[in-house]
Amino acid sequence: GAVHEFGKLMSGVSEVAEVTAGLMETLLSELGVGYGTLLLERDGVLAEVERRGLSADPLGRREADGSSAAGAVLATREPMLVHVDETGPVTSRLAEELLGLGLVAGLAVPLVSQGRAVGVVVAYADASRGAFGEDDRDMALGLAANAAVALANLRSLGALEEANRTLESTVRSRTRELELALAQRTVLTDQLEERRLALEAANDNLRGLEGLKGELLTHIARSFDEPVASIQTAARILARDES
Repeated sequence: GAVHEFGKLMSGVSEVAEVTAGLMETLLSELGVGYGTLLLERDGVLAEVERRGLSADPLGRREADGSSAAGAVLATREPMLVHVDETGPVTSRLAEELLGLGLVAGLAVPLVSQGRAVGVVVAYADASRGAFGEDDRDMALGLAANAAVALANLRSLGALEEANRTLESTVRSRTRELELALAQRTVLTDQLEERRLALEAANDNLRGLEGLKGELLTHIARSFDEPVASIQTAARILARDES
């Protein structure tokens, strides 16, 4: 049936827009109507993502306190069927809005996956179509369930891809940090090697100076020894002459 075929279609989608447009088109086609909206939950608020044949969405309209009929469907996860008797009195603002748009019936069903409602799809009928029945409701619930699963899968895939991007970014950042640390270590090692070589050169110079010092002292000692020896020789000669 339509629900099974739609499920196969949803198994191959890769974009959220494919899901939303596919659901809207299939639902309206199967119901034989041209009016509808699709709202998805974003940060706790229903946001309209698809609209067909309407200037306004009566079930999606928010009251002053932020509530709406579509919001109630999302919160309770229960479908809603609305029918207005054109021949009877107008007893509610919703009925007045529907009749003002040339509509007599509305059907809203939640998109639920793994116990979580992620949106609401709404269809409207004019007098030529008439009221929606339980079969219409059940079919709409089946389509909505397939769409909800597809959306959940895409969001999980998106979260996984985002996690992978975050991981890759972290790895790149850590790699850059390690490369910088390695470069700094290399510079420090080179500086230490230069200082070691300079210290060895200074030690070599110091040893050379010590050698020069020793040679100088030896030379000075010899210089003192020669005059003393000459004086001693002269003294011995004088002593022989006197004798």
